[in-house]
Amino acid sequence: VKLFRIKMQGSEAVLAMSSRTWLSYYYQNRFHLTPLSYETLEYASGFSSEQCAEGIVAISTNTLRILALEKLGAVFNQITFPLEYTPKRFLIHNETGKLIISETDHNAYTEETKNIRKKQM
Repeated sequence: VKLFRIKMQGSEAVLAMSSRTWLSYYYQNRFHLTPLSYETLEYASGFSSEQCAEGIVAISTNTLRILALEKLGAVFNQITFPLEYTPKRFLIHNETGKLIISETDHNAYTEETKNIRKKQM
């Protein structure tokens, strides 16, 4: 694990890097430890410019990255998908990194089967 001291919202923060990157900071009288949904980073430092008042400059697989974190205190990269049935299992597709969710319900029909059954009635 590598730890890097940076500034967020004018306060000290810590960026922890391992197989996943975490940001530890104090915001609105609360301590937060938030995972960053981003590529694996190798090194990082605080960064400030005219375009980016407070950011992070980092290296990821021989590429220089500049990150600007917005909306501190909010969950990073949260997406909601409505499911039709009860989720049973999930896995991450190795090549695309996408989440695959298996859904099922007892005695449930597919939409196609439901339409066929309706026509038969």
